[in-house]
Order: sequence, then structure tokens, then C-alpha cells
Amino acid sequence: MPVKVNLQIFFATLLCISFFSFAETVQHRKIAYTKLNGSLMPVIQIDGEDFNGFIACYSHDYDMPSYPVGGDIHVKGFVAMRGLYKGRIFHPEGYLDIDISPVHTAPSAMCQDYIPSCQHGNIEYWAGGDTGGYFSHLLRTINPQ
Repeated sequence: MPVKVNLQIFFATLLCISFFSFAETVQHRKIAYTKLNGSLMPVIQIDGEDFNGFIACYSHDYDMPSYPVGGDIHVKGFVAMRGLYKGRIFHPEGYLDIDISPVHTAPSAMCQDYIPSCQHGNIEYWAGGDTGGYFSHLLRTINPQ
């Protein structure tokens, strides 16, 4: 085969490998919505990931969608993940008895990654685990029967 044909095959193969390598790293997500206090709140489940609890994503931003929980703190959505409940407080896997509210933690970063209203650069957001009171409601939202 001429060198030109071999190079074309090589680059086509490289392009396919690159595409499929990238495609495997993309995480798809299932988005459902639950109604709380008249607002439709997003409830995110990452496809293929098991979960047994939810974190709430909080902000001082009151723009909709928003569910006020006290003072100027508003829930902006929920993310399903693995972990455990101690009482009504959810502790994501790897964060047992560790504060998940700092922005540099993985749970808080998930709020920015998956909750649309937390994706604006000028909004302060953080994760919290006080979702035990919503658990059955959120579970029905993700898995309607």
C-alpha cells in the first residue's frame, strides 16, 4: 500500500480511538423534577451509578427554581449518590462525619456540575446532607412507580 493510504488509515483509526475514549468518560444523567413549595426542583441521578441518598444544593440566590429553607438560604436542587443516612442527615460515600459544604469538596462540586441554577460563576453554592425528610419524595421522583 502507498504511504498516503497507510497514513489515512492510521489517522482514521486514531480519530475513532479518540472519539470512543472520550465517549466513555461522558457521564449521562437522568433529570427528574419534583415540586416543592410551588417550584419545580431538579433531582439528578448519574446514569449507571447506584445511589441510596441525596444531597441538597444550597445557595443564597432566591431566583427560581428555589425552595426557601430558612433565612436567605434556598435549595436549588438535589443530586442522588451513594452514602448513608445518620438520622435525617445524609453522608455521601467518603464523607462520613465530614463537612460537605465547602466548595472544594466533591459533593459541592457536583452541585455546580449538575444543577443548572448553580452553574453561574457569580453564585455561591454548597452541598448539604439534611435530606432525610425528603427521601421518600425524592426517591419517587427518580423512580416513579
